[in-house]
Amino acid sequence: MKKEVQMCAIITVHFRKPTNIDELNIDIGGFAIENEKGVIPFAFDAESRHVMPLSDSVYQIEYTSGHGPFFRDYDVSDSCDEEYTKLGLSRQDITARFLSSATKLVEFYFACSDEDGTSVPSEFTVKEICFHDENGERFEISSEVLEKFNRDSRLPAANL
Repeated sequence: MKKEVQMCAIITVHFRKPTNIDELNIDIGGFAIENEKGVIPFAFDAESRHVMPLSDSVYQIEYTSGHGPFFRDYDVSDSCDEEYTKLGLSRQDITARFLSSATKLVEFYFACSDEDGTSVPSEFTVKEICFHDENGERFEISSEVLEKFNRDSRLPAANL
């Protein structure tokens, strides 16, 4: 059976003023965790999102890798293969269980901009990250790891 890794994440985005998120360009992707092997970057080639308004300036976004608008790809991207080699790993080693063993969330890239490419000030909170393997088994990053990331990264979303 072919290895699969699907990531599901729930984030909450807070804008400084009432915002119609449908008019923005949202960029999610580029992640890294730290575990006993070191800092492990990863990304996905296909993704989908479901956005739910919680108020006129707060939204919940459910991110799911694997199923994009044009194709499906249920594994981590090959974009980090060089980094894996430096760590003595291969993409085959980057499993759902392996990613959930994070002792630290190092990166969760999120940015938003308007149609002109101007960054829109916002802050986000990662509520949940889980991974599913080829058997459908679910593996979660611990709430303690997410709480530490959220506490330590109270920075505005990245500028595009």
